[in-house]
Amino acid sequence: MSPARRILRLAPAVLLSVPLFALAAPQPDAPGASAYMKDGSRVSLFAESSEQVPVARVGGEAIAMRELADGLATTHQSHGTAAHAGKRDALVILDRLVDLRLIVIEARAMGISELPEYRARVEAYRDTTLRDVLKEGYTRPLRPDPKKVEKVYQDAVRHWRVRSLLFASEADARDFAARLKGGAKFDALASEALAAKKAHGSGQSELLPEKKMLPEVLAEVRKLSPGQVAPLIKVGTGFAVVLLEGQEYPDDPAKRAEAEWSVLQARHNEELVRQYQLLVEKYAQVDRALFKKLDIEAKKPGLEALLKDQRPLVRIQGEKPVTVGDLAQEIRGTYFHGAETGPEGKTKRALNLRKQSSLDNLLGRRLFTKEALARKVQDTPAFRYRMEDYQRSLLVSAAIERAVVPEVKVSQADVEAYYQAHKAEYTYPEFLRVEGLVFGDAGNAEATLKKLRAGTDFQFMARNADGRVDPAAAQLHFDGVLSAGELPPEVKKSLAGARSGEYRIHRDENEYHVVHVVEQIPPRPQPLEEVRADVERRAQAEKLGQAVKDWVARLRKAYPVEVYVARVGD
Repeated sequence: MSPARRILRLAPAVLLSVPLFALAAPQPDAPGASAYMKDGSRVSLFAESSEQVPVARVGGEAIAMRELADGLATTHQSHGTAAHAGKRDALVILDRLVDLRLIVIEARAMGISELPEYRARVEAYRDTTLRDVLKEGYTRPLRPDPKKVEKVYQDAVRHWRVRSLLFASEADARDFAARLKGGAKFDALASEALAAKKAHGSGQSELLPEKKMLPEVLAEVRKLSPGQVAPLIKVGTGFAVVLLEGQEYPDDPAKRAEAEWSVLQARHNEELVRQYQLLVEKYAQVDRALFKKLDIEAKKPGLEALLKDQRPLVRIQGEKPVTVGDLAQEIRGTYFHGAETGPEGKTKRALNLRKQSSLDNLLGRRLFTKEALARKVQDTPAFRYRMEDYQRSLLVSAAIERAVVPEVKVSQADVEAYYQAHKAEYTYPEFLRVEGLVFGDAGNAEATLKKLRAGTDFQFMARNADGRVDPAAAQLHFDGVLSAGELPPEVKKSLAGARSGEYRIHRDENEYHVVHVVEQIPPRPQPLEEVRADVERRAQAEKLGQAVKDWVARLRKAYPVEVYVARVGD
């Protein structure tokens, strides 16, 4: 690996415990969130008019309010509004931005910004960013279609209100279904079938989300209208009779937001396809005859020969054309193992099917870049900000790789010390080896639990307990070894503190599970040798993080730093 390549690898973001220069979505004006400056002025933290206000100056370079606002929004996306986060952590984020800017200045002094590989990466990012900013201009005015959003939302949150029973005998199930379709009431028929022990279950009305329904049941229920009975459904060794009473759509703001985003993304894609087609009409002339006869899969001339084919495939106004070789290279680049042959030396993929999508990808990059330059996207604040952001992130990573990483060495003593200090993180979790019985009502479950605790053999009860439900039809299955830490919260609560040999009851909707904890395996430490690789990695990251902090502290003494913000609040 060349020195230039080595120093330009991205350093771990953990080093400074904050994203380097991540871009957040534009923030609306939040008048309640203000930066109180040391000169006595008050500046809105997220207002567009405040974006270029300096909040600090490092070595003569200003840090703008927008960088502080973006840092806050990015760091606290999972903690409510950015305005609320700003009240707590703005000065901490600003302090880290100062550290990062010190590293950028030092990186330039080290000559990193003059490295050919650095310049190549910046240039590649420039083209991508030109296209991105242009496309955002196309899609920003778009809004999701409310009718489509509602459909996607309803599909996501739909609950089915059903009544069901499970029969061991197909004849009994058919008779029950026929009488139900003939007008008999489900409650009366269910009481009769349960009393005769022909069926299992509660027969009660249940409101179920799709994720809690067996696939074979859900497939049939989706075909029904309210009041209809599904055809007999084979479930395990039994036969289910299901009556659909209706559908309900619980309010779920998070799911609605997901639906809106999904519909909007589809709308964005449609618009970008439309804009691409307009650009093709505006700038490009495709040789359709050549494109149609081009056989990428043919043994002659073969893909390697096509890579050198300079015949123009698409002529672009004012620019060099897209050649057959360009398209062949685009197609080959989509395959990790190569395009002509697979692992066994045989043709594995229909390359000709990739012709159109590959041409669209290749031509799209060229045309969107051309249009962006024609519209002078490179002169917009959005483009300049992203380029500055990216260049600074590259410089920070490269400077850390060159100035700090080579000096950080992790000894055996460091590894052992880290392991001892974090032993709780290297522990096998508690495991429970369990077996269970499932019942359709609480009475039979409680009676079985009482007999088991009195000493009745579990296997005997598994064969003879009243009211048992076929395990294959149950929503939950207690059988085998379970990791206590990975259990659903409600199951974890039911089995909390269980020891080997204990019996517990867990209720899940209308199922009652009698659970036998055959063996409780307590947590135990993992030996260092088993986790050495991870311990070494973490110990090195910790040591590297401290080394970076020490280095930045020295940089603070070498470059002048001025901070203009006194506090952040309402």
